[in-house]
Amino acid sequence: MLSTIIVISLFISSDTIEIKSTQGISYRLFVSDVRYALSEPDADFSLIKERQFQSPDSTLYFQFKTNKNWSASQRIDEKVSEYAMTVTDGDYIHLVWVKQGRIYYKMNMYSVTKDSLKKIGTPRWECNIAISIPGLNEPASNISIGVDGEYLSVTWETPLAGHPTLVEKWRRRRWLWEIPFYWNTPECLSELINRNLIRTKE
Repeated sequence: MLSTIIVISLFISSDTIEIKSTQGISYRLFVSDVRYALSEPDADFSLIKERQFQSPDSTLYFQFKTNKNWSASQRIDEKVSEYAMTVTDGDYIHLVWVKQGRIYYKMNMYSVTKDSLKKIGTPRWECNIAISIPGLNEPASNISIGVDGEYLSVTWETPLAGHPTLVEKWRRRRWLWEIPFYWNTPECLSELINRNLIRTKE
């Protein structure tokens, strides 16, 4: 009977984001395509034919490292075009990414320590939360995330209505100690400064 051997490999993007916390824990976020190698023996088993198949689904993965070795990859989402990450005090990990023009956010439920990772094996995540709003500030691109005083801030760009070569800059913030589902109303930074941040795409 003929048999087929399937080998599945992950190929990590060069656009890997890596952050090391004050506790010495490293975190990284990356997009990887899945490639399949199928080895099929001929009828007389004298020749092995190998075919390569690539599934460019741009799946987003997360890993952590407390010593020399990275953890197993955690799948965050698929069909991801952009992503960003930041870590705040207590090793709260904040992820944002763009999927089909919409921005999503998630964070871990509990503060991360080396001891907690030994016990539970991996951070526990909240549900995905949509940050951008259809018809108002999508499709999103050039996303970033960071801390602005006592706020977590996500910024991005979206095409200016009626002007496909121009973009508006948007921001949405959340108080760091607020529940992750509650975000302030999105702000158009271009309007806040009389549209001085509108720029032509290169």
